[in-house]
Amino acid sequence: MTATVVANSGQDGRPKRAYAAHTPKWQRYQAKLIVQSNKAAGAVSKQESSVFPYQRQYSSVYYQRLMTLKPRCWKAMENETYKKIDRVLGLREKVPSLVVGTLVKESTNPAEDPMVSDSECRPSDQLYLEDESGRVTLELKETHQYCTGVVIGVKGIVDATGTLQVEGLFPPATPPSVALTGGITQSTPASHSPHLLIVSSLLCASAEVSSLSREMLVAYLQGQFTLDAAKVCRVLVAGNGPVSQDVLQGVKDLDCFGMQLKSCGIPLDIMPGKNDPTTANWPQRPLHSSLIPNSGNSVSRTPNPYAAGHGEQLVVGTDGSNVFDLQKFILNDQAERISELDALEKTLEWSHLCPTGPSSVPTVPHIERDPMVLEQKPQVYFCGNASKFAHKVRDDGTVLICVPKFSETAEAVLINLETRKVELLRFESNES
Repeated sequence: MTATVVANSGQDGRPKRAYAAHTPKWQRYQAKLIVQSNKAAGAVSKQESSVFPYQRQYSSVYYQRLMTLKPRCWKAMENETYKKIDRVLGLREKVPSLVVGTLVKESTNPAEDPMVSDSECRPSDQLYLEDESGRVTLELKETHQYCTGVVIGVKGIVDATGTLQVEGLFPPATPPSVALTGGITQSTPASHSPHLLIVSSLLCASAEVSSLSREMLVAYLQGQFTLDAAKVCRVLVAGNGPVSQDVLQGVKDLDCFGMQLKSCGIPLDIMPGKNDPTTANWPQRPLHSSLIPNSGNSVSRTPNPYAAGHGEQLVVGTDGSNVFDLQKFILNDQAERISELDALEKTLEWSHLCPTGPSSVPTVPHIERDPMVLEQKPQVYFCGNASKFAHKVRDDGTVLICVPKFSETAEAVLINLETRKVELLRFESNES
């Protein structure tokens, strides 16, 4: 459903705004930047007793990812009758086998042209299955539908050449859905369920983006166009709030945006994006409080990825960098570039927010766990900064949403936090 908000006249009166309990779930993405060394206490100075995780190897990331998702892959294969092999090196020739590992995709001829533009997929690409014991070559038709970093279960038989002839692939079983108990309150006098509004790529202070659409968005939230705006209980900026060319002015304008929402009683979540002034490696840290000092306690500065309970709905999402990167490394079943919505769904099917990290997307080398493994099934799963709006309701009930760039489309997305119904808002003037 699409609703167009047109600038023409205002309305007086301010109804009671809808409410939904807000429960941050993003703590898992905020690991400490410094971890303790394994050296004995007192053996080194205080400065030496802490080690930056960037001094660690990335093998621990893939190991922790495999250890977390391996049991769920076995669960997905529990009805299969082939022999269960615990490690890749345990595979034997001509024995029908089941095994779990991490996919690695390499090209035997990196100099050849990609199969499609803006892609890293090449005709010579080869898939391998790898774990801590070793790797095995895979033979299957769907090579280009997978990428390095995906943990998966494999059914097949090793032939005389040592190649595993694949008969089936089994992604991790769907994670459990955890019931949230957050309360909600409808707006009055009109009885509207609380809605979450998601907008991305505001690009505040950009010389190439008109501020009119953003001003209309604020006017809409203030109830100047329609009293139905009282159904919006929270706004989420899904990455790229300030413009990157003039960061100082951009964060000032973003701070002003937060103050405007504060004045009309709407809490705001600000998630950083790829070009925002924060850490580059995933998970990205929240914007520093000094960048938006005037928005007050009504603003929650969140990491990227994002996760929070809104009423009874678990909402998980990113600025879209994971989706756009994945599009470079996989193709659809027609050997064509995969859509943003399909790439988003792939990350959900594989139970990992960013399977191409750290091989392509820079990530922090966590040693205790991979925080981007999806351990709970979200009710709403989104990516920001998409080229166009798209959404889908999966058979398991999860709503997938590609939130378009506001700077290019003047569009924002509304989500009903009771029914999960999705609505697209477009902000345009009478002259447009």
